[in-house]
Amino acid sequence: MASEAGAQAARVSLIAETANAYLTLAADRSQLAAARATRQSAERSLALTRERLRLGAASALDVSAMNTVAQQARADVARYQGLAERDRLALQLLVGAELDEARLPAALEDKPYTLAALPVDAPADALLRRPDVRQAESLLRGAHADVAAARAGLWPKLGLSASSGLSGVTLAGLLNTPARALSLALDASLPLLDGGAARAGADQAEAQRLAALAAYEKALQSGFREVADALSQRQALAEEKQARQATLASAETSLRLAEARYRQGLDGYLSLLEAQRTAQSARQQWISASLAEAENMAALYRSLGGGLEDGSG
Repeated sequence: MASEAGAQAARVSLIAETANAYLTLAADRSQLAAARATRQSAERSLALTRERLRLGAASALDVSAMNTVAQQARADVARYQGLAERDRLALQLLVGAELDEARLPAALEDKPYTLAALPVDAPADALLRRPDVRQAESLLRGAHADVAAARAGLWPKLGLSASSGLSGVTLAGLLNTPARALSLALDASLPLLDGGAARAGADQAEAQRLAALAAYEKALQSGFREVADALSQRQALAEEKQARQATLASAETSLRLAEARYRQGLDGYLSLLEAQRTAQSARQQWISASLAEAENMAALYRSLGGGLEDGSG
């Protein structure tokens, strides 16, 4: 029924929105942890520089520069504490109940959540489980239209294989669907519209069938576009995250070496400051890339109407 599909659409939307709120909280808590680590490193460096000033091995300028970094780190900690609390309250509002801290993420990299990676070789007819598509099909039936004929006419028009049938088409094939296949124009060759000009004098019931068919086509097109968008970003986001991880590992190694050389008096404070800034930036970028990848999974879940399991009950 159309009302059941509408209710399912609301549930899927709420789940996806809750997942995004959860992931945002995890990411900001990761940023908070990174800011605290930066603050600790900056405070250690400041204390060491003050000691070197006392011994005549550093200048007041060195101390001032280190103090600036330490104060900025303290400000970052306060900022991310506020963001994380805002995220927690937003998640609580979506859940509609007091949150159990034990079930909340400590950080994004801890992955206390499970987001199943949806396979791209899933059959494309998974799109038929989308609530908006099911609702549109319900409206077609209500208008006494042939849903099977509508599928047969619209599916190949959307760029999928007409010869192999629905079960032979995969979601990966959506990436090769030409842009023109997403045109909103109705195809006059569709089985339901045979007759062309003869349909011009159709009665009100026929007009309702045509309107229902147009709504069904639009729902399918929206589904194809949303799934294709999510799939097209998957590989790029995974590769970016991997590259950011490698950059972070390298930056953290450089920071440890810079701290050791500064403690031994082999390098000045400028080398240490640069290493600290590079490591901080690398961690922030890795967290952002990790969040984008996780949000893409949530977007794919949403575009498939709640995943690959049949939600028709």
